[in-house]
Amino acid sequence: MISCFVASLNRDNLFNENIEIKKVQINSSLDWEDVFEGLVDVNSVRIQGIFEELVSFFSELIEKGILFLIDEYEWLFRFSFDEPVGFMKLRNFSSKQLSNGIIPFSFWIAGATPWDYLCSITGSPELNVIDAPVIHINNIDYDSFCKMWQFELSKLDTYHQAIDKCRDIAYKASGGVPFYSKVLGSHLLTSEKPLSFNLLKPHFQELYDSLQSEEKMILNEISRIPRNFKSSKFLFELIDKGIILQNGKSYEIRSDFLKDFINSSQYSESQNKVGEQPECHRLTDNIEKLIMTINQTHHNKTGKYIFEPVVDDSALMKDLRTACYSIELFSDFASSLYKIVFERTKENHKGTDLTKARLPKSFKQNNQFIDIVDIMRHSLGKGHIMDTFTQRQGQLSKVRMLEILTGSKNEPSEAEDFYNLQVSTLKMFKNKLIELNGIVRNMPN
Repeated sequence: MISCFVASLNRDNLFNENIEIKKVQINSSLDWEDVFEGLVDVNSVRIQGIFEELVSFFSELIEKGILFLIDEYEWLFRFSFDEPVGFMKLRNFSSKQLSNGIIPFSFWIAGATPWDYLCSITGSPELNVIDAPVIHINNIDYDSFCKMWQFELSKLDTYHQAIDKCRDIAYKASGGVPFYSKVLGSHLLTSEKPLSFNLLKPHFQELYDSLQSEEKMILNEISRIPRNFKSSKFLFELIDKGIILQNGKSYEIRSDFLKDFINSSQYSESQNKVGEQPECHRLTDNIEKLIMTINQTHHNKTGKYIFEPVVDDSALMKDLRTACYSIELFSDFASSLYKIVFERTKENHKGTDLTKARLPKSFKQNNQFIDIVDIMRHSLGKGHIMDTFTQRQGQLSKVRMLEILTGSKNEPSEAEDFYNLQVSTLKMFKNKLIELNGIVRNMPN
């Protein structure tokens, strides 16, 4: 944020010299990467202080508050903050005033996951400061689309009349999303090839990956044929995002090309031979489907999920799918597995978060797999160094974990060692989920 801010000030001729703040030299540059290189080794705690002092200084200088746009906030929490509590510093700064009454720092946030949903699943008071109304940026209606299409054509010196005639096709293909339609329009100007969903495939993939598992399930169903669904927060989320619409009693996907993309992806997946997929991919796919089934059955019977949906659902599953050929990759794997088993099953009791509280008692008792996930995260997971790790009394040892999973006490060191350890863990996880699924299905209605 400091780098982008300094580059912006330089572009507006407000900051053309170097400055020293808290004994750190900040070099003015039009290129934010040049500024970033000078700050990369500065401690994160000092960076916060530098940021506040820099923003306050220039806000007072120009006698205006400074507004920041924070885009894709889901990734901010995944890669910049260890926990949502890291957001507290930005929250506190946004409430400060200068002596002249100006609030120097304000921010807008944008992302694919609704902010109130992020608050509910983290239970973090640091996030609740965002009280502005939610604005969904999605599709536009047909009349607005026609005006936009004509406006874009008016900026061209010449164009083929066929482009104008493709307007309705582009509207149905894009679902009325301006960005998608402009990609299609650009293709029509530069190519004679017909429009295809493949033009939007990378954008559709990014959209699809950002959705919760339950949202994907709904889209997969209505991509084949419009159908009715019981009201749910996942259904309303898809409507609010402009991805689906209600037509009579049924729901359907707005974009014809998004529908084609989903159907094509499902067909390709069904055509792939099992042997062509890495074993970690097949196992993770089975695990994801089992979790969805367990969740839905348990929700049908109790109104609650066992594995609470979280913001980084897709990222957690990606860490499980990624073949682990190094200690760094396995560290991500172990940490994400712990979050799924321990964090996604936690429940708040009298103000205290209790991990695994959603899991049935009969499943938790004497569960060796849960013990393995615990020691794996502490001995091989991100941020944990075995040399400084102290084993708790009664906790499974790392050596015993290796014996159970690999049949050997040898420390993993080669790429093959980490991959085999990953596959053994995923196999055990899958079997335990099959057991859990049986317990849930036998619960009284």
